[in-house]
Amino acid sequence: PVCIANPCTLGFPDGIGVTHNCSGVVTGSTCTAECEAGYAGMATQFICQATAEVIGTTPTCDAIACDALSLGQAYRTTACEGKTTREKCVVDCSDGWTIDGSAGMYECSASGEFSGTPPTCQPNQCTEGVPSGSDLMVDASCSSVVTSESCTVSCAVGFTGDAAEFTCSATGMLEGTLPTCAPQSCSEGVPASAAITDTCDAVVFGSKCVVSCSVGFELSDGSSTQEWECAWDAAA
Repeated sequence: PVCIANPCTLGFPDGIGVTHNCSGVVTGSTCTAECEAGYAGMATQFICQATAEVIGTTPTCDAIACDALSLGQAYRTTACEGKTTREKCVVDCSDGWTIDGSAGMYECSASGEFSGTPPTCQPNQCTEGVPSGSDLMVDASCSSVVTSESCTVSCAVGFTGDAAEFTCSATGMLEGTLPTCAPQSCSEGVPASAAITDTCDAVVFGSKCVVSCSVGFELSDGSSTQEWECAWDAAA
């Protein structure tokens, strides 16, 4: 007689992350069970028995961890750390940002990468720590910078020193190191005359000095000793 092998219909390999090619296998034939993409484990062999059942040991398939999710400093992704294939996690906004709408949902895919859509995160405006002082020139933008933005603080007119950068931190505070601003000294302005003496040598910006008559000279009627101030001349 002509005998045709029966197909197996029972005992197919099953489990999380397990795939196989046993569908349609017939008596006496073998098939393979292995781990699908996103899972790791050793493949195993199954054989189709005369009882219409495939016999073998199902492989142990371990889910693979996804690569770290990197979205930028505005997003908090800590909930996604260590997630493995098919696991999900929530992404919201980092400190210093305010969420506009719903949090984002991400899933660790079989490729080892996360898939999902990030939330809308708006940076907060810094409201504290704006520098002030008569020796400082604070850029107007320092009053409106938002998280992670920077502005410049330099020395005011009449002072000298290197400018400094201030950054809006996640705490809402504008942070940075104030520049060291030294007053400039006045080297011109007092008339050069043997009849005049003064205390203006190396007087600094904002300070005053006295201009009077030298020894051997006296003030004319209606004249008086004068107090001069070291000031900034924009036209100079």
